[in-house]
Amino acid sequence: GERVLGEDPKSHKPVSVKIGRFGPVVQIGSAEDKDKPRFAQLPKDKSLETITLEEALELFRLPRTLDDFEGEPIIIGAGRFGPYVQHNRKYVSIPKDIDPLNITREEAIDLIEKSRDQEKQRHVKSFEEDAELEVMKGRISEITRQKVLDYIAATDYRPNPNAKGLANARTYNLAWVIPGDSELASLSFFQSCLQGVLDAAAQQDHDVLIVTVSPGNISGLKRVVENRKADGVILGQSLDKDMAVDYMKSSGLPFVVVGSTYDPEVLQVDNDHISACSELSSILKMKKPRFVTLIGGDQEIIVNTTRRQGFEAGINPVRHSVYMNCVTVEEIERAVEGALSDGADCLVCADDRICYHALNRLKRDGVRIPEDMRVASFYNSRLTEDFEPSITSLHYDPAELGARACRLLIDRIEGREVPGRTLLGYEVLLKASTR
Repeated sequence: GERVLGEDPKSHKPVSVKIGRFGPVVQIGSAEDKDKPRFAQLPKDKSLETITLEEALELFRLPRTLDDFEGEPIIIGAGRFGPYVQHNRKYVSIPKDIDPLNITREEAIDLIEKSRDQEKQRHVKSFEEDAELEVMKGRISEITRQKVLDYIAATDYRPNPNAKGLANARTYNLAWVIPGDSELASLSFFQSCLQGVLDAAAQQDHDVLIVTVSPGNISGLKRVVENRKADGVILGQSLDKDMAVDYMKSSGLPFVVVGSTYDPEVLQVDNDHISACSELSSILKMKKPRFVTLIGGDQEIIVNTTRRQGFEAGINPVRHSVYMNCVTVEEIERAVEGALSDGADCLVCADDRICYHALNRLKRDGVRIPEDMRVASFYNSRLTEDFEPSITSLHYDPAELGARACRLLIDRIEGREVPGRTLLGYEVLLKASTR
């Protein structure tokens, strides 16, 4: 839930932290106020459990304005995908090793000029007759590029509509499709996975469009595909009965699924969830628990089904119960009540969000971890990593998952042979919660 830190001395409104649509956030004000609440993303080095009022208020120092450069102000801000420098209607990302709250004018100018240099290196030739048509560095060799330039000079080439159409045959855009549900979109997995997609796309001169879909409504995806706004699509989630997968197969546009599907013809990249969950469950079994309970999410989402399969493969023949389709906080807490009624002394959560709310409920009920209840999670993230005692969990690399999916998709678009299914590894993190 929400943790109130105190009062903002300027507005006299409450300051709180919670899980928002795009991850952990600090909020000044409330939805009931006349003015809309103000939000700031929680940095990776801060946690919902330990951040102080003073630290939270520091986050609202952005955006801030530095001195002018070339007659235009330098603005330091923070957006959905991280901090940035804004200058003359251009945006430059601030690297992770520079603190946006303390970045100097000289450091900001250096980032601006480096961005300009990178842009210049991409530019090869422009045409007075058509300012919108440019020759840019792309995925061709230097020798081929020079031959094109030599031909242009020798023949006094001038662009025409047909040539312009050929130049625009590729958009160099990829579409990243995620669930529009606010709770799902807030999961750290989607944020980390998207960062991997963005990094891999940028390395190959591609941009990324973000598209949201919901059960029974993929109109946003259809709009992107039918208007040819992207060269390929990355589906960020796989469902049992997946309209998006069926539509993409019929569209003919290259696509890849982050996750597993039951269709062997679909290009897919996933972690080995069955092996990972089976291994962790087997380790828990060696602790000789009396009764184990698994709390899982929506069974329509394939990863929840595969994690359950891994759990049951590893935990048998230990007595156990399973509560699936626990999506809301109320459903998760009811499952915790069920586990306590079952006499469980070991609780396994299918993901970090379920674990976060389950831990809060156990804490309120005075259940000691691990003395009264061992707890483990099938996914590790910022939501649980700062909890005391530390939580036994499975660690994956969602950024690498997104990056691998992006690279495979670009290879498929460009006609290279790619494996139909790629499984990435995992790490079992044994912590104090299962001693």
